[in-house]
Amino acid sequence: MIRIRVFLSALVAATLLCAAVAQAQEPSVNATGTWRLAGSGEPLTTGALRIEQTGATLAGSYGTSGQINGSFKPGTLQLDGTWSDNRGNGWLTLRFDPSGNGFSGEWGYPSTKPAGSFVGSRIVATSFAGHYTITVSGSQEFPPARRMTLHQLGQNVVGNFGPYTQLTGTLTTDPNTVMGSWKAPTGEGWIRLHFALDRKSFQGEWGLRSDTDARGHIEGTSGHMPAAMHVVTSAYQISAQGLWDTATSSTQFAFGILRLQQRGVVIDGSYNGGHVHGTLPRDSHTLTLRWKGSNGSGYMTLRLAEDGRTFEGMVTSDSGGRGSIIGRRNVAASPALR
Repeated sequence: MIRIRVFLSALVAATLLCAAVAQAQEPSVNATGTWRLAGSGEPLTTGALRIEQTGATLAGSYGTSGQINGSFKPGTLQLDGTWSDNRGNGWLTLRFDPSGNGFSGEWGYPSTKPAGSFVGSRIVATSFAGHYTITVSGSQEFPPARRMTLHQLGQNVVGNFGPYTQLTGTLTTDPNTVMGSWKAPTGEGWIRLHFALDRKSFQGEWGLRSDTDARGHIEGTSGHMPAAMHVVTSAYQISAQGLWDTATSSTQFAFGILRLQQRGVVIDGSYNGGHVHGTLPRDSHTLTLRWKGSNGSGYMTLRLAEDGRTFEGMVTSDSGGRGSIIGRRNVAASPALR
């Protein structure tokens, strides 16, 4: 009996230890979502990259046939994987920043040097809510409406396009596409709407309930937004462009004057002996940068003050170093902010 108890105790301890080790190896980021890539060399894709994460493994898709698969190296934010599309297949490496909102990487063909490098920024979708001026083509079962109103709650979208009409739908695996059904006094059926990234327009098609092929097409352009919806759908963009005087808590990081250029949400820049690249999402004050220079490489996560004149944040290196960083805008070089 004593031996059985000892054996059971050892078995339980081993099980708990394995569970703890497995949990410790789980990456601290969640990469599930849609990502925009920008880089140099041959592009892996010119469109969006869609990623699903399960534990420490990733599966993704891009273009019409592109696929990626990989897993995180234990205890790191680096993923080693493979890609395949109509060009063939090969290898890729992704290195996520600690915030989970950006990554850098390289990809190539089998047993070759990198064909291209890139940085990825998470695409944060804005709401579908609002009024759209629409044009409908095809047979007359779908009313020749001129206006469509949509409301969104999570993954669900509802709306109408005239008296006694209704539209219900949900987001598909593509976060820019709504698939659902429509109903009107003249008929009912299915509808598919594919929105632009800024949600200001869409292209789509519709059919009757018994149809497998589309009966007609529909397109829309956003018009006036109700006042109550501006809070949800507005997209304010703060500017990080200019020269910044910086200081860090570690001698390992020596950026000095940081020069930033901004194009929408994309940030490029340079400092003494290196360069940076990253993103500043709309409606956000948090800037994520990948830095690389003569003294190493790594990430910076910077939080801009409300007035856009200072920042504070953390800087990490790929070799394991870590420190705090602060910055103050060189106002003399940014006269618009005086």
